[in-house]
Amino acid sequence: MMQILIVLAVIFLMVRRQLGTRTVSRRMVILPLILLVYGFYMASSISGMDAGGWLLLILGAVIGFPIGIWQGILTKVFREGGVWMTKGSPIGLAVWLLSIPVRYGLRFGLAYVIPTHASFTGGNASIPFLFAIAGIVLGRLVGICMKHPQVTQQLTASA
Repeated sequence: MMQILIVLAVIFLMVRRQLGTRTVSRRMVILPLILLVYGFYMASSISGMDAGGWLLLILGAVIGFPIGIWQGILTKVFREGGVWMTKGSPIGLAVWLLSIPVRYGLRFGLAYVIPTHASFTGGNASIPFLFAIAGIVLGRLVGICMKHPQVTQQLTASA
């Protein structure tokens, strides 16, 4: 019962974050870079990491990128007090939720097609998700900038 409550709480917080309002800032660029750097660091410590393992991780980020672009295009962007803000949309939330099984399916499906000795289980299970999330977050930023090029000025000017 406690596990169900924890899962529901996590889902609630994730939905709230997806629909929340945020200021456009450099953190939107830095977060995916941190995820990728940390993902590369963690992946390099896996024994048996080979070209197939790296390919799977990079494909996770590449698959996440267009999903993020789609979310970014669906993100509401507005100006409040001279500052650009973003707010997730219910349709963007639906894209994100529907992308979860697609990403899992592709990740596990590709693991059968691309041979690798790398094991993404146990403590290493989160590594593919770091790459996928980085791709989504970076794609979302690109989608926002494609639809609203004026926000790039705030991104380059904010500290």
